Amino acid sequence: MSARDVVRSDMDALITDETAERHLDAYRAEVLREAADEIAGVDFHPNANANCSHIAEGFARRLRALAAEPVDPTKAARMQDAAETLTAARRTPVPPPLSSRLALLLAHVQEHGGEWTTRRVQKLYAAEETPAPLRVSARKDLHALHAMGWLVVDTTDPGRRVYRPNHAHSEAPRG
Repeated sequence: MSARDVVRSDMDALITDETAERHLDAYRAEVLREAADEIAGVDFHPNANANCSHIAEGFARRLRALAAEPVDPTKAARMQDAAETLTAARRTPVPPPLSSRLALLLAHVQEHGGEWTTRRVQKLYAAEETPAPLRVSARKDLHALHAMGWLVVDTTDPGRRVYRPNHAHSEAPRG
């Protein structure tokens, strides 16, 4: 809910919609004029580029013009919807799609659980006839799933790195 909607709902019991809109529009215009005055009042250093003051004057003119324009409720609603969509997208980032080899490994890790080492991954790839003959491929795949949050790493044994499924990671894999 936008700030405008909150104010409108609070004012509904006291005044009519038209009066509330008029007050909200007047407040918006006042805020825009204050912002324009602040921008216009910026004191640039004498050595600053003359273009800086020209840009500030342009901003101030635009804000004063916005203050004079009436509010378009449909535009305000569209902007609010867009802001909510962006906020939701920032909170829930979309993981990158998994390569077929990583998807295969992740499916086996989730299905069978247990400890996963580079040797176990190499055996899986050989059994599935996946082209990844090198040990470094298995190590990088385990590290990639760990970096994405699908695996946790156990390095308590100094000569051995073991990965286990991260049961706190509940999303379904994309692949």
